[in-house]
Amino acid sequence: MKRKQNLEIKKVEEKIAEAIIGSEFEKHVFLVGGIIRDELLNRLNNDMDIVVDLPNGGIRLAKFLHKKRISSYPVIFERFGTSMIIIDHHNVELVMTRKEFYFNNSRKPEVEVGSLEDDAIRRDFTINALYRRVNDNKILDLTGKGISDLQNKLLRTTNDPVLVFTEDPLRMMRAVRFAAQLDFRIDDSAWDAILQEHQKLQNISSERIRDELQKIILSPNPTLGFQLLKKTKLLSQIIQPLSMLDEVSWNNLINKLSYAPKKIEFRLALICSAIQNYDCIKILHNLRFSKIEQKKVKFLVENSKILNSDAWKKFSDADWRHWILQSKHSHNNLLEFAFINCDLEESKKKIIFSEIQKRINNIEMPETTFPIDGNIIKKTFPKIKGKGIGEFLNRAYRIWLEDPNQSKEEIISKIKH
Repeated sequence: MKRKQNLEIKKVEEKIAEAIIGSEFEKHVFLVGGIIRDELLNRLNNDMDIVVDLPNGGIRLAKFLHKKRISSYPVIFERFGTSMIIIDHHNVELVMTRKEFYFNNSRKPEVEVGSLEDDAIRRDFTINALYRRVNDNKILDLTGKGISDLQNKLLRTTNDPVLVFTEDPLRMMRAVRFAAQLDFRIDDSAWDAILQEHQKLQNISSERIRDELQKIILSPNPTLGFQLLKKTKLLSQIIQPLSMLDEVSWNNLINKLSYAPKKIEFRLALICSAIQNYDCIKILHNLRFSKIEQKKVKFLVENSKILNSDAWKKFSDADWRHWILQSKHSHNNLLEFAFINCDLEESKKKIIFSEIQKRINNIEMPETTFPIDGNIIKKTFPKIKGKGIGEFLNRAYRIWLEDPNQSKEEIISKIKH
């Protein structure tokens, strides 16, 4: 397998390797996890996780590197024996080799010092349990299956899959995410365990579910990701209305996701359009997507309905101006989304959206901003109070949209009449 690594990350690794020469750490520092998996798959990965095969090794090495003046002052988490440092603007997490024990359905494990083998077993999948020693680049495959699983494009848990998924149910979503990102197959025993344990995903916080869902949505193959979420029944725990779509609607969504650009708001808006009879913004809110993302999705969904119906054909020039200004000139983004979300055949879509674009191009847009505000309304109509001011502003805005070249005085005159 080819190795590929970000040059900046490589320089950070070289600094650490040089710093530990002749020290107690020299043969006990390993890169681990995704960074090793991805360099063996010839993929870039900037997440630098280091495990130190010594008691309290992560914290001790962090302090050592700071003393050597090659890193920032360490942020230490004593309970887990971990620390965070920054080297050349890159975050580096350092941990000791450890065992983990979960009790009473808690997602936070009890931790104690363990061997490298213990450390490998506590991880989720064999392909994420590969280690490379920093001082000599020797790769350790402590589960004995990580390298072969990489070659066979297989996702296999490091331990009994029911135990692995029970300890942290989010690992079930991670299996789907890695399958979508890497085009890997989930091992049969792991697949059966996900089907058995899928309801335990409800014990995971919305924020953690959102983060994994977002990675699946933005993966190279979101279609595969959502098909796996549905087949494993995980989707019913994440966005239940989506899991209940009829076959035609589901296949329509999957098809659109397959060629939608890699934009989170586009792909979320496609999902919301598919479950239009439900309050999708509430669903996004419950999944802790930001208000900005919710607003973008709502704008795309609502306005694509206009473009994918006959409503736009009745637009006056003033309507078009209002629509373009409302979109804050992001109408090209909206046109792209509405085209993807349109259910007509390709040739008809092209004719319709070509006509829409022509109409937009022919609209004369204002060169200045709307010249009326609340203070002007108050001074001109002193008897108008409260909501009446807003109503008069709306009238003035509509008059201005009819002809943006009108002066402030002309608009006020028309309001008076």
